[in-house]
Amino acid sequence: MFSGKRLANPGIAGIRGNWGTERANGRRFDNIRSQRATATQLPTLKGVIATLAFLSLHALKRASLYLSNTDAMFTGLVEGQGTVRRIASLPAGLRLSIVPTTAPFSATDVHLGDSISISGCCLTVVAAGADGMDFEAGEETLSKTSLGRLREGSSVNLERSLAVGARLGGHFVQGHVDGTAVVDQICRSDEWIDMWFRTSGEHIRLMVPKGSIAVDGVSLTLVNIETDRFSVALIPHTLQVTTLGQRQVGDLINIENDILGKYVARLLQQMMPSAAPPAVSQVSATVASMGIDSLRIEGQSDS
Repeated sequence: MFSGKRLANPGIAGIRGNWGTERANGRRFDNIRSQRATATQLPTLKGVIATLAFLSLHALKRASLYLSNTDAMFTGLVEGQGTVRRIASLPAGLRLSIVPTTAPFSATDVHLGDSISISGCCLTVVAAGADGMDFEAGEETLSKTSLGRLREGSSVNLERSLAVGARLGGHFVQGHVDGTAVVDQICRSDEWIDMWFRTSGEHIRLMVPKGSIAVDGVSLTLVNIETDRFSVALIPHTLQVTTLGQRQVGDLINIENDILGKYVARLLQQMMPSAAPPAVSQVSATVASMGIDSLRIEGQSDS
C-alpha cells in the first residue's frame, strides 16, 4: 500500500505516509471522500422514522391549534338518535326539523346557535324548543353528504359538541364530512357485524388499518382496507344505540377521515410537490396512526 520503504513501526509517520500515498495515487482519496459524503445523504431507516415522527408531532400541533380555535368538535360517541319530523325547501338548501327519540339526548339541552352532529355532519341550531330543533343545510353540505336523501321519518345520529374538560372517548371528529360511501356487504357473526363500505380512492388513501374513521358520525376502528372499500366491526351496543343497526346494503352513509391524516397529507404535499398523491396519502395515513399513539402516550405521561 505504501510507495517506498516499508516502515517498521508506522505510528504517525505511517499515517502521514499513507495519506501522502493516497494523494499521490491521483484522485482515489477524493473519490472515497466523495462517496462517503454521498452515502451520508442517502435516506436511512432512522432518517425516515425521524421524519415521520416530526411530521406526526407537527400535525398534532396543527390539529391542536385548529381544535383550540374552532367553535365545535365532536368525539364520535353518539349521544342518541333523532327522527326527521319535517323537511322544507329553501332557496339554497333545506331546513330540517329533528326530534330526539332516545335518551340521554334531549331537546331541552339544546340552545339556539349550538353545533350538533347530524349523522356526522356539523349543523347549527337555528330554532330550538321542547318539541325539537331545526337546522339548515346548504347546497355544499347536501352535495357532499347523505343529508339530501333524508325523508320525513328518517333516523339520524345525534351528538352535541364536546364540552371543555370532557373526556375524549372516541377520536377528534370535526363534523366536516369528507364524502360518502355505500354499504357494500354485511357479514353477521351472532350479534356482531362486519360491515363493508365502498368509496372512492381519494378517501381510501387516507385510511390505515387500526386507524380511526367516523361513519355517520360514529367513531369506529378500521379493520380491513382494500383499493375501493373498507370494513369496520360493529358490536351489539353500537348497533343498538346508533343508526348503523338499521343500515342495509346499498345505503349511503357519511364518512370523515382522521384529521391527523389530512394535515399530514397537506404537509407532505407542500414538502414534496412532485410526489404522486397516492404515495403522499399512504405515508400521511401511517404518520397519522403514529400521531394518535404519541398523543395517547403523552396524555398518560402527563397524568
